[in-house]
Amino acid sequence: MYTAPAHGRRPGTPGFNGGQGHMHRNIRVLPLLAWVVLCLLQAVAPLLSHAASRAVWVGIFPLAGFHRMENGQAVGYNVDYLEQVSRYADWRVEYVHFDNWHDALEALEKEHIDLVGGALFTPERGKRFLYAPYANGTTYTALIAPKDTPFAYEDFKNFEKLRIGITVGSPWHKNFASYASQHDFTPPPLVPFKDIASLRQALAEGKLDAMLTTVTALRDDETILAKFNPLPFFFIGDRSNRALMQELEQAMAQLKLEQPDLESKLARTH
Repeated sequence: MYTAPAHGRRPGTPGFNGGQGHMHRNIRVLPLLAWVVLCLLQAVAPLLSHAASRAVWVGIFPLAGFHRMENGQAVGYNVDYLEQVSRYADWRVEYVHFDNWHDALEALEKEHIDLVGGALFTPERGKRFLYAPYANGTTYTALIAPKDTPFAYEDFKNFEKLRIGITVGSPWHKNFASYASQHDFTPPPLVPFKDIASLRQALAEGKLDAMLTTVTALRDDETILAKFNPLPFFFIGDRSNRALMQELEQAMAQLKLEQPDLESKLARTH
């Protein structure tokens, strides 16, 4: 014989609670739980993305508007350009500071870093490193002097009197000889220095009148006496790191399609 439950009703019959009060409370809690989970996902997502990105180590050295360290942060044309590249390549760019160009190249050759920017093409360098297939900007050879120089812009006759310094191994001397020939003046002897910091020290001490370098090296306390011979510059990587250079190629191709004026914007900014 069937015995009714103590409360006198079967589950499902009218008036039987059967845990529905608990269920209603659970239904009210669900949106709160969903909101908490969503907040957690939003907080964790950037960390997961950061962890998943490829770390790319880039060598930089003091070069005025092109790249430098400022208050512990990398800044400059190349830094802003790589920020855009990293969006397409899913890179996390880390910067390694060097005293000069030569130290950065040595670190690249030893595979201590992945990339160096601002490289002009030379056959010798092309044998040692992989070049990005696309340039990421254009520079000029420049004759740079302190702001208070008595020499004027393109004062060709007086250029013969200049004491001009140049960094060892740089290609600018070839451009200068051609420039002098075009403007009918005799180029003075060029004094070699280890790096651009040594050049600037010699300028400050009055041992030089000007330095022959790239226009991207110009600082606010300096002026340009001559600017000529536009040349593209590139990122370079170690020859063993072809996969990374392919990622760079794909990202730069997309960047040039979607932001064709980026290089001119960065040149105006820096």
